[in-house]
Amino acid sequence: MLRVFVGLMLLVAASMASAEVLFEYGFEQGPELKTYEGLSFGKDTEAAVVERDGGHCLQVRNQKPSAYCQTSIKRPMSMQKNLLLSFDHREEIEQGK
Repeated sequence: MLRVFVGLMLLVAASMASAEVLFEYGFEQGPELKTYEGLSFGKDTEAAVVERDGGHCLQVRNQKPSAYCQTSIKRPMSMQKNLLLSFDHREEIEQGK
């Protein structure tokens, strides 16, 4: 199975030198996914906040083989020019899967 570890941040950037953070999910607020406003997952997707490399991250995994691991963010925000979604990620394939 493919596991994806992510940290998400949405930025509004007029230029790369000046950016305003609209929201950030650092996953340090705790393991309850309900605390992360607007975060949802596909029907065949498992998600959990796990400890990783001295911090926390979101682990997303498919329950059965698939090309996609659906994660959605739905929350109110004003549309602005030059929105940028930034995230750190790492993919791992579990041994024997």
